[in-house]
Order: sequence, then C-alpha cells, then structure tokens
Amino acid sequence: AFRLMLASVFNDRKAMEFNLDESLDIQLHEPMISRVHFRSTFTAIACLLLAHDSSYNLSLIKRRRYLQTGRKIVQTFQDSVKDGSVNGFSVLILLKAIDGRTESLYQKAIIAAGRSGLLHLEAIANEQLAILLMTSSSASTAYETDAEHEAAIERYKQRALRLYADWGAHGKVAQLRSSDRTLGMESTHRAQKARALKARTRFDEGSSTAMMRKINLGVEMSTSVLEDVDATDDDEETVSRESRSVPVRGLA
Repeated sequence: AFRLMLASVFNDRKAMEFNLDESLDIQLHEPMISRVHFRSTFTAIACLLLAHDSSYNLSLIKRRRYLQTGRKIVQTFQDSVKDGSVNGFSVLILLKAIDGRTESLYQKAIIAAGRSGLLHLEAIANEQLAILLMTSSSASTAYETDAEHEAAIERYKQRALRLYADWGAHGKVAQLRSSDRTLGMESTHRAQKARALKARTRFDEGSSTAMMRKINLGVEMSTSVLEDVDATDDDEETVSRESRSVPVRGLA
C-alpha cells in the first residue's frame, strides 16, 4: 500500500502497474478499517490513472481490469459515505474526478480535500488537474486563449507544489521543481495563518512525539473549527483563497 502511495504521488506508471499486479488480489476487507481505507484509496487512484492514460502501454484486458477495480472501490467509498464516513468523502470526490476527467470535478475534489485538511489529496487533485489540462484537448476548451490555458496549468502546478511542501513531501517537491524551475516555494495561504492545519506538523518529530504521549494518556485529540467556505462559488480563485478545514472524525 505504501509503495502504491509513492507510485501514485510520483506519477510513476511502471511502479503503479508493478505494485498493482503484486497486490490487486489482496483482500480489501479486514478488521483494521484504517488499513483498508489507506490501501483502497491508493489502489483506486493507481487503477484509474493507469486505465485512463492512453499514452501508457497496457493490454486491453489489463486496462479493463484496472478500470473495473477502480470503479468497484469507488462504489465501496460511496457506500461508506452514505453510512457516515467522514474521511471517505474527500477520497470519493477525488476518485470520481480521476475517473470523470473534467476540470469541474477536480475543482470539487480540491475543495473537498481542502475543507477536510487532507493536504496530500488536495495536492494530488491539483497536480492531476494540471496534467489533464496539459494532455487533454477536450479539457482545455474552457479557455479562450492559449495564455489563459497556460496560466491555469501553472496555477494548479504551483498549488500542488506548495501543498506537497506543507505536507512534508520533500522528494515530490524536488521532482516538481526539477521539471519546472519556475515553480516557487512559498507556503500556502492557509499555512501563513496562525491557525494553520495540524496536519502540517505531523512529520515533525517533536509534534508527533507530543501527540503520541497524549494518545497514550487517553486524552482525546480535537481540532478547532475554522471558517467555512462557500462551496457553491464558481470562481475557482475565490474558492482557493477562502477554503478552510473542518474537523476530521475517525479514520474512515
């Protein structure tokens, strides 16, 4: 599962295919719900990315198998969301965006992940949207000029880089910067606020140790409710600036 996560984050198609072939038949139902959630998320992401990547050489049988597996997991997340899963919602919207391959679906995924404080999903959504705009002519028709199209691609790539940096994915940041030297390293608008998401410190040794002590003592951890966002706003720039997080309850 961790290999699939790395392959998906780094957009390594060969690594995705290899690890899917090694693990696709692994049972996705077990008592450890958090493990199933994690494995299912990146199995579906890898399956759908490969199934829809016509430039990657796959047999028709394997492409169909990946697509069927990915959509089966999407249905599983849809059912879990109906049952009240909080974390499952952001994953579901992202998977639907990868499968649907439209800018509007990706924008919904960006909003959903941002409101939940799931930096890695928000970063993946921004990066995959930039890739979609670069590779799909149908997804680029919404822009009247080439300059607007290029600006949108640059904007989503820049957001992805900043989110990966806030997440602590330094290897991914290096990969993005090596492919585009114009990308900056400023932190996100949210990270500059005093009430930045707790997720931004989860890879810091001191913060992680303090958190584990509290958990071991049986102290219930909670996060502050930040300002809500008007998700119906069609202006993607306004949505990006005003996105805030809501508490995440549970692991699935």
